[in-house]
Amino acid sequence: MKLEWHRKIKDLLDTATYIKDIKGEDFLNISSLIEDISRVYEDFYQYDENFIENFIVQVENRLKFIIDEGEKTLTPYEIVKITRHPQRFTLQDVLENVYDSYMELGGEGELNI
Repeated sequence: MKLEWHRKIKDLLDTATYIKDIKGEDFLNISSLIEDISRVYEDFYQYDENFIENFIVQVENRLKFIIDEGEKTLTPYEIVKITRHPQRFTLQDVLENVYDSYMELGGEGELNI
């Protein structure tokens, strides 16, 4: 169970960092939330199970609120940042995961076939 919680905290940290990349450091105090999640993630095995469970629930609720508020205030520039974010999947990712024997035929860079 602890391993699942550790992964969950890592996912929450990734989500919070993604929001920070899109909305900026001062959006609804996201930087302090990232610091809190990072601290718990790094010192994970020093906390008891009840604390971890409660922490995950609190952070999930806080991130849900931040995401909802962020969606209400998206600017055109932020939409562009979302579509061009390095963590966003590409056609290459889709092809590699859909087809078992996908192989590039040739070309360099963006000229691949």
